Amino acid sequence: MEKEKVIYYPSFHTDYHQNMNVGETKQFIATVEGKENVTVTYVSDTPDICSIDDQGNVTALKEGEGYIAAEMMGKRARLNINIVTIEKGIKKFIAHKGLSGLAPENTVEAFKLAIDNDLEYLEVMLQVTRDQKIVVFSDDTLRRVFADYHSVGEMALKDLKLLEFQTGNHLDEYPGVCIATLEEVMELVKDTNVGLELILKDATFASINMNCLNDIVDMIKKYHMEDRVVLASENKYTIEAFKRVTGAY
Repeated sequence: MEKEKVIYYPSFHTDYHQNMNVGETKQFIATVEGKENVTVTYVSDTPDICSIDDQGNVTALKEGEGYIAAEMMGKRARLNINIVTIEKGIKKFIAHKGLSGLAPENTVEAFKLAIDNDLEYLEVMLQVTRDQKIVVFSDDTLRRVFADYHSVGEMALKDLKLLEFQTGNHLDEYPGVCIATLEEVMELVKDTNVGLELILKDATFASINMNCLNDIVDMIKKYHMEDRVVLASENKYTIEAFKRVTGAY
């Protein structure tokens, strides 16, 4: 039997879309899985927007959509580089799930670390429990984080608080860490200048848990966060429900 021919492709092993600031230099290394000591050639398809040297160092030259590629034996991997100008002195950093590289994601501990490290905004993804309490959680089910196959909406808050984290950064440093509520995060930031990006993740905000939208607004007012909160949702029905139930907040 004839041996099947293996075709090798270079890969950047990163997201296809990258962002850079004008004048910035960043390295993008391409490798070929299954092949060692192969030569990869780097080229810029938009040399007036970004350049790349033979070590994969990309320099952003001017604003625009740039494209770089790694080539090997007629095969190529490509990256899109979106190049913008960021004025010096402007910094608005948002902590994704808190400072989740140093503590388990979406926990009070991760959010506190973000505040201590001078991040300006906390990204807070909101879901509703079975007893209509608002908690901070990103996934559709509890499986990845807690090894539990329920969703947030299928469990009461007191039971969610008992779940032990099965994954997360530096878990051993935070024994007993548990799922956070929106009110706990509000308490954490109330005496700071930190803002909140509240993401209405739960689709039931637009249906059976629509009344919880008022609870969110009441909490914002309680903690005097009106000028420090940004609301977001990927669900247009949730946005429409929010405007209908609460007014154009």
